[in-house]
Amino acid sequence: MANLDNTVKLKAIAKAEGLMASAEMREGSNATAKILFSNESTAYPNVQALKDSLVQPTEAILQSNESLSTKNNKEADHSGAFGDSFVQPITYVQKSVDFNVSYKLAENNRFGYQEQMNQGVLKAVQALRRQINSYGIAQLAALKTQVSAGTGLLTWDGAGFKYTNASGDANIVRQASRIKSVARLNKYGNTIDIIGGQQLVSDMTHNAAQGTANATNYGYQFGGISLAEEETLDEATLGANGFGYVLPSGLVGMTSWNEPLNRQGGRGTAASSDEGLFTTIADGIIPGLTYDVHIKSGLADTVANGATYYQDPVDKIEVTAIYSFSHAMISVANETPIFAFEQL
Repeated sequence: MANLDNTVKLKAIAKAEGLMASAEMREGSNATAKILFSNESTAYPNVQALKDSLVQPTEAILQSNESLSTKNNKEADHSGAFGDSFVQPITYVQKSVDFNVSYKLAENNRFGYQEQMNQGVLKAVQALRRQINSYGIAQLAALKTQVSAGTGLLTWDGAGFKYTNASGDANIVRQASRIKSVARLNKYGNTIDIIGGQQLVSDMTHNAAQGTANATNYGYQFGGISLAEEETLDEATLGANGFGYVLPSGLVGMTSWNEPLNRQGGRGTAASSDEGLFTTIADGIIPGLTYDVHIKSGLADTVANGATYYQDPVDKIEVTAIYSFSHAMISVANETPIFAFEQL
């Protein structure tokens, strides 16, 4: 063939790496999941060790705090009542993602086997993190307290089950101190986590930056507050001037659980065994979150790219998150340590 047609360089192909590859795989902050999993150790002591099976019911127990009557004098007959206790179920959610990696397809591609495996794992855990973060937000909304100590420096909305702060700049700059006052009013102390939408967090971070060097100091309010921006919180619906959830530190959390087979690395010791390989991987973004992983290898005649790859070793990978949400136990019906807050 004339003019060197057989040896023309048809394409120059470069791999996008580093920052040039980051936009395709970007994800949200997962702020809600991060805050909730940071409380795992206080919210769920020993559940990982105590729970043996996914189908095994799981509960937490606590002695209740009944009010005791006081007397004006000592008496010969002590007529007090016995104590009581109550139970709170812990419900687990299971979500799985799977993907395949072909050895022979990788041999014929610019992205090799390990690169394709890494990409598959990344896509899987990102999909699961989105599910977990959304679940956390939904649980905060569903389990916000319907019982409070009433109006203090903020107004208690007994129909919408939220505390509201009056409108106007003079009130906005005092959000943080008033939120902490309401936590104290409800006997939760002065240390809180706030998961807020972008408007609320924008206002609060602005006020936190107004320290002693400014004409007016508002920064003093923010000691003991952990503030997280949840960009997926729908403030347009929940409160256009600012909305968030206030959690006494350590009292609301999420945990993951792993099946014993995965924790132990059994039954199969290799992906090519009949049972496949059971193992776990820790999430690199949310400390405390660990996934179950199962890998099964086999042969297939893979059809791709206009070709058939006969006797192709294919790894089939499944990544699973098993997780739960809970809060500190309270025997009063519909009372929880989760407070909704709206800036009017």
